[in-house]
Amino acid sequence: MKRLMVSIFLIIFILISKSAYANQEFYDLLNNTYTRYTNTESSMIAYKVLGEKNKKTIVMLEPFSSSMNSWDDSFIMDLLKDFRLIFIDYPGIGQSKFLSNKDPDISELAKAVKNVLKNEKIKSANILGYSMGGFVAQQFANMYPDMVDSLILISTDAGGTSAIKPQDYVVDALFNPLPDLEKQGERIMKVLFPTNEIDNYKIKMALIYQRSSPDITPRVFNYEKQIIFSWYLSNTNQEELKGKDFKTLILSSDQDLVVPPENAVILHKLLPNSKLIIFKGAGHALIYQIPSEVASAIRKFLE
Repeated sequence: MKRLMVSIFLIIFILISKSAYANQEFYDLLNNTYTRYTNTESSMIAYKVLGEKNKKTIVMLEPFSSSMNSWDDSFIMDLLKDFRLIFIDYPGIGQSKFLSNKDPDISELAKAVKNVLKNEKIKSANILGYSMGGFVAQQFANMYPDMVDSLILISTDAGGTSAIKPQDYVVDALFNPLPDLEKQGERIMKVLFPTNEIDNYKIKMALIYQRSSPDITPRVFNYEKQIIFSWYLSNTNQEELKGKDFKTLILSSDQDLVVPPENAVILHKLLPNSKLIIFKGAGHALIYQIPSEVASAIRKFLE
């Protein structure tokens, strides 16, 4: 059972050669940065801060089954030219620990973001959420609107019953991993990248997730899975978000199989002060596929 719960990104690594070169400047920088801590009601939260204090702050909220080490190196190093970045590990991942038997829900993840900002004496920040991280970003905005300078929502949706769901085989690949790790890895690559681009990113993804290798235990896998499934059962987020004046950048891609791009249009309609960009030829893993284009869009938005 434990093997079934291996991080979907770690599975990718098992498929690929370990010998190829990739840019690991961000990873090296992060490793040489001390870890800071804060608490929620039931978790100890580990986080790191990169970049100069006088620059605009972006909080980086990662996707399902990932750690702070999992971001694309060139994407992060590009952003660090102009921004201070805060990276947070969700409870149970990396150096973040459970402090009780109660599994965290999305509200607790949003509280973790708030406590990190308070710990750093930051009154408000730009909140970037990628995929499931976008759910956390929206929850944070609904709970703590005065702490939001802007939202940057990447490959994500507003949830609820009207959200456009992925096809069953995509859901199955993400949440019902096969015992054969090679076959499972092939399934994951096919849902993250366009078919004609898969071979171009195998080595890159392998090295990124070799070094991050988050220990996704059954408990972590299950509570994050429950957060995602619950996101689509209630319309609360859409109702609370509708008409809010958050300055928002919505980034999607026309070949995203995990969060179909129609969801970005729904978000754009909910948020009147939003800008929508749908990249052509990219899949769900767009920050790995087109990192410079995504970083450029964020930079222009925050100018």
